[in-house]
Amino acid sequence: MLDSLIPTFPEVAICGDKAVLPQNFLPTLSMDSLPSSYFFAAYKYYPHFDSQVRNDETGRAMDVNEDRVNSWEFFFRTQVFGDDFIKEMRHAFDVLVSSRVRLDNFCGEGGQHPKTWKQVEEMVLSPQFFETFIQGGKTGEMVGYIFKWIYASTMETADWGWIDDALVEYFEREGMHVTLGPSPGDRCRVHSIKRFAKKVATNSALTAFK
Repeated sequence: MLDSLIPTFPEVAICGDKAVLPQNFLPTLSMDSLPSSYFFAAYKYYPHFDSQVRNDETGRAMDVNEDRVNSWEFFFRTQVFGDDFIKEMRHAFDVLVSSRVRLDNFCGEGGQHPKTWKQVEEMVLSPQFFETFIQGGKTGEMVGYIFKWIYASTMETADWGWIDDALVEYFEREGMHVTLGPSPGDRCRVHSIKRFAKKVATNSALTAFK
């Protein structure tokens, strides 16, 4: 990623006890492509994510040097947007998908409602599902259900509420004092963190149902 694409972050705005993360906080959806210059630019947000840094009474936490920026980058990649973040977003998608399947009163093996998108995939591939829709000449109806359960939530115009709720819960549980800021001048733009969250939550399901 080119350094010229790194945002110029303003002074950190505070809402209550939380730092407001600007809409372009993540300039790319590929974490691996973030250069070291990004972490220098975003270092001012470090204390708001990490309680240990936030509670440093000496105030040295905001002194920028290479070692501290390296610590911020490691924390960012492993704690803020690491495995726990991905697991949380995928769980939120599982809950969303399973609730939609339950509303349509579909059950998997053993008469149990699927609890994850993976169990929905197993249900769709089951002999019972095949007999009902493929052999029954209801292929179009089957595609409609799959679209509603899986694809509809990934569309740009879809409701982002499930992502909002998952992010709030995750940040609060991890002691990260941050909140997502509005999109200046364009209310239709979606926050970059929400885009990233949706990507990691849904990419496996989208690949499986292609």
